Amino acid sequence: MKNGVLVVLFIIMSLDFVSCANENNINVLFECWIGKKMEIHTHNVEVINSIELKNNEQMFSIVNYIDSIGCIRCKSQLPDWKNFVDEIEQMFGDKVFVLIFMHPRRLVDAHYAIQKDSYPYPVCIDLNDEINKLNHFPDDDRFRCFLLDENNRVVLIGNPVQNPKIKDLYIRTICEGLNINYSPKRENNLRKNLGVFSQNETKTVQFEIKNSDKKTLKIDSVFTSCECTTAKIDKKEILQNESAVLSVTYKPDGIGDFYREIYVKIHNEEKPKIFEIEGKIE
Repeated sequence: MKNGVLVVLFIIMSLDFVSCANENNINVLFECWIGKKMEIHTHNVEVINSIELKNNEQMFSIVNYIDSIGCIRCKSQLPDWKNFVDEIEQMFGDKVFVLIFMHPRRLVDAHYAIQKDSYPYPVCIDLNDEINKLNHFPDDDRFRCFLLDENNRVVLIGNPVQNPKIKDLYIRTICEGLNINYSPKRENNLRKNLGVFSQNETKTVQFEIKNSDKKTLKIDSVFTSCECTTAKIDKKEILQNESAVLSVTYKPDGIGDFYREIYVKIHNEEKPKIFEIEGKIE
C-alpha cells in the first residue's frame, strides 16, 4: 500500500503545488515520511478542549502542526478545521482522532484564535515546540499535516483543509482502512475555480441558490472561512422556484494554491450549505 499511496500523493502534489524543479525534493520528502512513526505526547503543553489522546476505538489520527511564523490565527484556519472535524466525526465517530499542535509566539495569541473562532476540538499549545523537535517536520507548511494509523505511522501527508483533493484522499484511505464503502457526495455547482491570477487582483464569482421546495427558503446568515473572502446574498427570502444570487469576493492573502469555503445558514436547517472557491495566486 505504501508505494500506491506514494504515487497518488505525488501526482496530486505535482498537479496542484509543484514545479518540475521541485519534483525530486517532494518525492524524497514522501519517501522519508510515509511509514515513519510519529512521536506524540502532551508533556509540557497546554491542551485546550482536552480528551483522551488514544483509546481502543481509534484506528486513525490526523495531526496538524502550526509554527510561530506569521499570524497564528490566520495560519490555523480553525473554522475550516471545525467543519472538517465535524464531517469526520459524522462519518467515522470515535475511529478517527484529530489533533492540532500550535507553536505560537505568545500563549495569548493561541487562546485568542481558539476562542475567537469557537473551535471545540483538542488543541495542544506547545510553547517549547517539543513535537517539532521530536519529529523534525518539513519546512514547507503544506506538508505539516499527517494521517496516522493506529501505530502512529504516517499513511498520508498533506493538508486536507487547504486542498480538497487531499481531503478526498484522506477520507478514501480511512474508508478503506475501516472497510467502509466510499461514495463521495459533491455537487459540482457548489464549487468554482477562480483560475490563476496575481496577488494584486481581486476576484468575484457568483453562485445561484435555487428554491425547489414548496415553502419559502429563509436565509439566516452568510459567512466565510477566512477574512480574505467576503460574501453577500441579494435576498434573504427565496420563494418557491425562485433563485437568489450569492456573490463571493476573494482578495489574495498570499501566494500559491488556495481553497476557501462560504457558508449559507438556512432557517431551521442544522448545518449550513457550503460553497467552495479555489484557484492559484502567482
